[in-house]
Amino acid sequence: MRKIFVIFVLIFFINNISFAQCWTSVTSGAHHNIAIKEDGTLWTWGWNSSGELGDGTNIDKYFPVQIGNSTNWKDVSAGDNFCLAIMKNGTLWSFGNNNFGQLGDGTFNNKNTVTQVGTDSDWVFISCGDAQSSYGIKQNGTLWAWGHNAIGQLGDSTVINKNSPVQVGSDSNWQSVNGGGFYALATKLNGTIWGWGKNNNGQLGDSTNVGKISPIQVGSSTNWKKVSAGFDHAIAIKQNNTLWAGVPVFSEIVQLLEKIIQFKLELILIGLIFMPGAYIH
Repeated sequence: MRKIFVIFVLIFFINNISFAQCWTSVTSGAHHNIAIKEDGTLWTWGWNSSGELGDGTNIDKYFPVQIGNSTNWKDVSAGDNFCLAIMKNGTLWSFGNNNFGQLGDGTFNNKNTVTQVGTDSDWVFISCGDAQSSYGIKQNGTLWAWGHNAIGQLGDSTVINKNSPVQVGSDSNWQSVNGGGFYALATKLNGTIWGWGKNNNGQLGDSTNVGKISPIQVGSSTNWKKVSAGFDHAIAIKQNNTLWAGVPVFSEIVQLLEKIIQFKLELILIGLIFMPGAYIH
């Protein structure tokens, strides 16, 4: 009996090692996860209220489940209850919540199965924002966006939601894009960083707290390699592998000045109460 138990444990251990070692990429959304294995298969698990797992149900999954039978998956991105994915043939697919058109399929209906977005086969980069917006780059270097756009986070110079991909500007040298909370950041092949959308905390990095509805260049440096957008903050890496993060900007400076003024007023009040006739210069 003991030998049988030992054999069972060894088989379980070996299977789990094999299972853990065959993943090539994984990304997390708000409450769900999506990953690709070495064999090109697609797997999801977690919360599934809007069909964001793409398995044809709306039932939560507590362990990875395979999505379909395709072995052609190349890249994935998970957002707030929805997902985007690219196949090796360059086609774009989506599933999950679609209340703002973030699936890009021309509707506002949720999908609990993997649905192709248009018929184009030249997608090379995708990113899900944290506020129901989506971004992609094609082989020709053009930038595209769709979904929620209340604060201009799509960068198309409007604040109108889009349920299918629209081109952002006319440039054809975009390298990467990363969606945050109601804003996005992107890099170009020339090493510059660009941002658009919400900017109340200076997350666009342009030394203001004013939102932008179209891409604006962040500083003048041309040696940026990678950028990542959090919900309302950002970090980036330069070509020399140094790490950079946001610093206090206008809104935070105003708050600091208000505290300084309040503190000085309190000192003046104390002086008037305890030192009659005294004053503070």
